[in-house]
Amino acid sequence: VRSLVQNALMAALRRARLAWGLYELNRALNCALSAPHALEQWISGEDPLTNARIPDFDLIEAAAILDAASTA
Repeated sequence: VRSLVQNALMAALRRARLAWGLYELNRALNCALSAPHALEQWISGEDPLTNARIPDFDLIEAAAILDAASTA
C-alpha cells in the first residue's frame, strides 16, 4: 500500500510541475524549517529539499516510469 500511495503522490506532484522525489525525512524537515522561503520556492518549481534527496533514487528513471503509467 505504501508504494501505491508514494507513486500516486509523486505522479501528482510531477503533473503539477512541483518538485518531487524521495527524501530523507529528518533532513527534509531540517531543510524546510531552516529555509525561510521554502514554500515559495517549492510552489515556483524549485526544490528546497534538494539536500535531503535520497541519492540512490533515480529521478530520470522514475519519471519515465511515471510518464509511461500515466499514458497507459
